[in-house]
Amino acid sequence: MAFLVPVAAAVGIGLGVAGSIKGAEAQRKAATQERVAADFEATQLEDRAKDTVAAASFRADRIQKRAQQILSTQRAMLAANGGDTTDVTAQAITDDTIRKASLDSLLEMANAESSAQKDKLRAKMTRETGKRMSDVRRDQATGTLLSGFGDALSGGASWAEKYGRKSTVSR
Repeated sequence: MAFLVPVAAAVGIGLGVAGSIKGAEAQRKAATQERVAADFEATQLEDRAKDTVAAASFRADRIQKRAQQILSTQRAMLAANGGDTTDVTAQAITDDTIRKASLDSLLEMANAESSAQKDKLRAKMTRETGKRMSDVRRDQATGTLLSGFGDALSGGASWAEKYGRKSTVSR
């Protein structure tokens, strides 16, 4: 019977250490998943930023093409009515059409760039947050391991003292 107490203590300590190792392993996996998820989300935000700028560039190009069509129509109507494209009024209309189209194009690109910058900033913050959370989980895993080994080193003798020497069987 006296032999079983140290064996039971050793088994208990071993199970405690094994539990600590498993807990630390789970925390390390969670840390990796945290970082992977943050990187994935950040990549999506960066892709969205690129898509936003590309779409705005396309729309700005369409605005300019539409302005050219309007200018052609204006010139054709002016010529059909016997007007001259060098006339001051005709020039003012042409200049106004070009100015408005340019402003619309620039506004389209400025809004897209602003939105893209916000997405890029969110991506950076998401990556940094993911890294920090990953680091925290890894530190927790290290703490779990150290705690388990510390308990194992200090707990064996005290477990035997607390539970192993008490006997309810009288001799």
